[in-house]
Amino acid sequence: MTATRRWLVLCVVLMGTFMTILDVAIVNVAIPSIRADLSASFGEIEFVISAYTLTYACLLVTGGRLGDNFGRKHLFNLGLLIFSAASAACGLAPSSEILIAARAVQGIGGALMYPQVLAIIQITFAGNDRAKALAVFGSVIGIAAIAGQILGGTLLALNIWGLEWRPIFLVNVPLGLATIVAAIFVLPKEEKREAVGLDWGGVALITPALLLLVIPLLEGRELGWPLWSIVCFAAAFPLFAAFIFYEKRFGKHGGRPLVRLELFKCRSFSFGVPIA
Repeated sequence: MTATRRWLVLCVVLMGTFMTILDVAIVNVAIPSIRADLSASFGEIEFVISAYTLTYACLLVTGGRLGDNFGRKHLFNLGLLIFSAASAACGLAPSSEILIAARAVQGIGGALMYPQVLAIIQITFAGNDRAKALAVFGSVIGIAAIAGQILGGTLLALNIWGLEWRPIFLVNVPLGLATIVAAIFVLPKEEKREAVGLDWGGVALITPALLLLVIPLLEGRELGWPLWSIVCFAAAFPLFAAFIFYEKRFGKHGGRPLVRLELFKCRSFSFGVPIA
């Protein structure tokens, strides 16, 4: 692959990176407009934000493993297609419930697409060029987080066609489709590789654990901490314990666990995670 082609590959995958991070930040500035337009409660608005990050976080490692199995180019395009379609659904959502569901699907698309970016960078670049590419990757993440606030505020101020907050999601559709077309022609074809094991058991445990923890935190205060919220909150911790136990056993029996618990033996890692 020529040097020019390699940097074109980087540009394409960084568009996916930019969109994924942008959508974490861009919603924040639109919260008052969304709440007023959809008559949403504070709890529902919090779900609009967290539904995306929850599904994204729960499926991120699995998305990377699926890319290893079925091809990173295919998973990048599939994730981007799901992300773009869900963005259209967000922009057209007639109610807060549909908006929350569409945001969750957006997170699934992001989880399929985002892990492929680093993998593609790793196999496309080497040596000093890899260091430069990763530096650009890190810069794009920071820029996207800032741009989300600026772009979101600009779109709200412009109030394009009287759509108020909806363009903050609809803008992803043409960007996503253009990136898919570019990816089809620019990203290299991949050779078939040996399948990598998936930790569906870990996903099945960590997803309800996170939901049981987050839902009462989002809804409990507004509803006056009803009994069900306390029960959900308490039930999350045994599930977290079961997840850790399962991951240890899964790893010992030759599986590739969702979370490599031995990483926490590294002091810099175990201190860095809670700081992050």
